[in-house]
Amino acid sequence: MNDTWEILPLLGACLPLFSSLIWMLMITLSVHDSRTRLERKIKHTVLRFYIFLAISWTALLLYTYIPSVSLYFNVAVYLAYMLTPVQFYRYVCELSETAELKPFSSWHYALPVLIVSVLGVWSFFVPWDVQLGLVESRGQFSPEYPVYSRYFLFKPAMRFVYVIVYTVLSLVRLRRYYRAMGRKADKHPQPVRWITGLMGFVVVILLLSVPSVLLPRGEFVTSWQVLILTFLHAGEDFIIGYNVIRRNFLLYIPSVKERMDMMEADPKKNKTVSDSSQLPDEVSFTQLPMQNVKLTKKRFEEYVNSRKLWLHPDLKMTDLVEPLKTSRTSLSNFINKTYGMNFNRYINSLRLAELNRLMSLPSNAGKTVDDLLYEVGFVYKRNYTRTKEAEENGRNGNVVERAAGKGGME
Repeated sequence: MNDTWEILPLLGACLPLFSSLIWMLMITLSVHDSRTRLERKIKHTVLRFYIFLAISWTALLLYTYIPSVSLYFNVAVYLAYMLTPVQFYRYVCELSETAELKPFSSWHYALPVLIVSVLGVWSFFVPWDVQLGLVESRGQFSPEYPVYSRYFLFKPAMRFVYVIVYTVLSLVRLRRYYRAMGRKADKHPQPVRWITGLMGFVVVILLLSVPSVLLPRGEFVTSWQVLILTFLHAGEDFIIGYNVIRRNFLLYIPSVKERMDMMEADPKKNKTVSDSSQLPDEVSFTQLPMQNVKLTKKRFEEYVNSRKLWLHPDLKMTDLVEPLKTSRTSLSNFINKTYGMNFNRYINSLRLAELNRLMSLPSNAGKTVDDLLYEVGFVYKRNYTRTKEAEENGRNGNVVERAAGKGGME
């Protein structure tokens, strides 16, 4: 039984350490594929978050099994303990960027840097064997250096304080964000499930971390809470990493129909949308008359162009069935017969024409194609590449020319 408890710290640190390293690698590989500056910024923030986590879990292993080695990284570990929750808060701030909320301030890094700087300088004047004794004794004060001992051993408590403070700040930030979005939409938007689940994990981890402050250090690292925290931390890593890789950066996501109706209600807003997180959570969808109306080329193109449907990355053919009062099969056959291509190729051709228009604007001078792909509705670069190749081969040219020439993208 004792052997089982002794191995708990190893199990408790290895899984979240492995998790943070895996996600660190995946985020690193995905940075170059960022479509916008905000996406790149978020990925860098999350990458630093995983780096600080990896340092923290590595420190637990070293502290438990090779305390003399852990002492060499004491300052870096102290800094990582405090910056992990700070980096999480920065991630939340970047997800909830709006004109009404202040951006993350770099001043949040000032106090952690000051604290570890004091520790680093102070340690130069304290004998090495005294510092090693503080680590090997699992938290016993040195009678010759009582003040330094308290400062040195305050790391778990300081980490707990930072987790509390920045968890509260994150929750407050999200509350302000949803209230700001609610004022714009005249209805309080509901958070997406993943952000609710993430904050639930964070709060539970915080509550289960209380023993790390109340119990003697040696007892906590061999307790059953370690195993529970292990799986919770791995779950938190997964939620963050998965949603970054999937580009789930919106804290609530309006449907295509909602965005269509918003444009219909206010034509002045019928322009390229680069931050759809500012759109309302729910908008009633204005339908065409209930009676069946024959689908014609003129009517179809007026509907598509007036709402600039190609700007919506998640547009599906079924989104047009109800407003056009037709069936999916009839709409598909109509597009194939009229334009000689399927729905996706038709919409991607309009996106290509919009991209060409944006690239020609003086305001976009210096921007690359990759910078504008997502703004015109391309989710993946390979879709753009295929559409571009089809245009060069003359398969989409008539659609691109028609879309660019009829004023639908002005």
